[in-house]
Amino acid sequence: RWTGRPVGDPEDVTRRALDALSAFRMHQRDWVQTVSLSFVNWLASVACLATAILSVGANVPWTRVILIYWAGVTASSFNLTPGGLGVTETVLTAGLVASGLRPADALGSVLIFRLVSFWLVILVGWTIYSRLRRNKARREATT
Repeated sequence: RWTGRPVGDPEDVTRRALDALSAFRMHQRDWVQTVSLSFVNWLASVACLATAILSVGANVPWTRVILIYWAGVTASSFNLTPGGLGVTETVLTAGLVASGLRPADALGSVLIFRLVSFWLVILVGWTIYSRLRRNKARREATT
């Protein structure tokens, strides 16, 4: 359940959850689709970073942009803040400055990138979630 604790004995609940997870199998077609869509998502994120760099009028360090992007992704995975807030921006900015961008251009492009790739995604997700909840409440009220 989304709110509160699951109903039942914790040991039984855990056992059922583990059984359901261990029974899950993906077909080869599903794996190919998952990996392909993940790759497209990754390319779109790198393109977003490159576009953010271009939007501040700086030259994209094409030979280093993927490495810089992955450094930011890695840093966001190893910290305590949600979504790597602060850490990701610092690593991306430092990487862009080290690759030759002016500090103001690097920071501006990173902030644009994070605005689009993090905050805009959160806004869309919460908007969809709130509409789904409203629709569910409306359906329950009519029945």
